[in-house]
Amino acid sequence: MSGRRKAETIDALVVSEADDMSKWSTPIKVNPSVTMALYLKPTIVLRAKKIAKQKKVKNYRLWLMNIIIDQLKREEQGLQAGLGKHKRGRSVVTL
Repeated sequence: MSGRRKAETIDALVVSEADDMSKWSTPIKVNPSVTMALYLKPTIVLRAKKIAKQKKVKNYRLWLMNIIIDQLKREEQGLQAGLGKHKRGRSVVTL
């Protein structure tokens, strides 16, 4: 079964059971505690897209987010090791 056909089958099942409350589990409430929108200069976005394309990455936004997450982990590890001697309130990001 192809991915598209499988998705259509799942969609049909969900629609057919949408009004049957016995098919639904207890609702959960999701409230992200912190969110942030990050606005980048168009030139930065174009550079990210170009590199992601060269690396054959399908979703450059997710790829860029993973880069930020990885860099944060390295920064945290550096701080824990006593290597984080940054000036207060300043951070250097090279793009």
